[in-house]
Amino acid sequence: MMHYMRTTLDISDRALAAARAYAASEHCTLGQAVSHLILQSETATTPHGFPVFPGAPGHVITNETIAEALDAE
Repeated sequence: MMHYMRTTLDISDRALAAARAYAASEHCTLGQAVSHLILQSETATTPHGFPVFPGAPGHVITNETIAEALDAE
């Protein structure tokens, strides 16, 4: 049996957008979506062992966006 707890999360705008998009596509609550995505990360991995999450709609990762993210660090 699954137990639920109400809490406050401090997450990035992109993470929130991805969770909202998932919730809309699966017709579930935002809390259910966040729970599912967190638990999914325990088993969803690439061949190199990195977790895989669904992307934000319309957000495409390119070599340029990777370079910009690295430069921002």
